Amino acid sequence: MTDRKSWLRTRVRAGWLLLAAGIVMFVASVLLARANPDYPWNLRILGGGGMGMGAVGAAMVIRYRPAINDEEAARRLAIEERDERGVRIRQRAGQRAYWVSALLVYVGLMWSSYGSNGDLPALEGDAIWYFLVGALAIPFAVYVGSITLDERSS
Repeated sequence: MTDRKSWLRTRVRAGWLLLAAGIVMFVASVLLARANPDYPWNLRILGGGGMGMGAVGAAMVIRYRPAINDEEAARRLAIEERDERGVRIRQRAGQRAYWVSALLVYVGLMWSSYGSNGDLPALEGDAIWYFLVGALAIPFAVYVGSITLDERSS
């Protein structure tokens, strides 16, 4: 077995593990919610985390499994994942996304602080939900956009 195939099999195994853990988390949230409707905290957090983890696992299996038996696809995938230029582009994109995320969290903390003093309107209800969605979606968009722009420019 080549080093490449071993690497691919490890990735597929990790994907199946994440998929299984996600399914277990989702099923546990459904069963707990049905067994005790007055549960003290919202079980959708557990179910949402399970769906996210399962989606990541399924994506890993879908991406790496076909390449195990196809030597050309395995070579191409390994080069794509380990290419220095690609790794550097992803690192820069991740760094940009981190700084945007840090800035958004800082703004949210300052808004919350000033809102509790009455200097700004308080973030509550739908406003805080939309802010948190933005704090999640905007760094992701920055990451994807940075990768796209850097791929085109270099």
